[in-house]
Amino acid sequence: MVRGPVAFFSVQAAFLNPITLPLWAAGLAWVFFSPAGKRWRVLGWTYLVMLVIFIALHGKNYYLVPAYPMLFAAGAVAFEHVSEERWRWSRVAYAGLIVVAGVALAPLSAPVLQPASYIRYQQKLGGAQSCGNQKTGPLPQYFADEFGGRT
Repeated sequence: MVRGPVAFFSVQAAFLNPITLPLWAAGLAWVFFSPAGKRWRVLGWTYLVMLVIFIALHGKNYYLVPAYPMLFAAGAVAFEHVSEERWRWSRVAYAGLIVVAGVALAPLSAPVLQPASYIRYQQKLGGAQSCGNQKTGPLPQYFADEFGGRT
């Protein structure tokens, strides 16, 4: 499915757990605007160039996902500096929030539920019923592809 720039970027946030968006966005800002991040600026440029290329060439949404660990690391360094003095408690709170959101969103990205339970869970969250190029019924393409094959 071809997506515009805003949709492509929003899918990136969804893939990575929306709660982590401030972390990797801070990482991108840190490499570009922090004197300490200057030596890592090439990583920021790499991410931006790849983002533009994938949007322009209608790349799959998940192609850019391997670029995010470097932004997570940079964001963690930035967060550590910001929370150094009075906000140390926010480190544990944010990590806990990421875990809670990850557990809540896990059924959408990993087959941890039976198909019928997954469909009910997805409907409660208001998620799309299917994706991909084929009609898969109520399961998303990446789950539906697991059914019907012979070994």
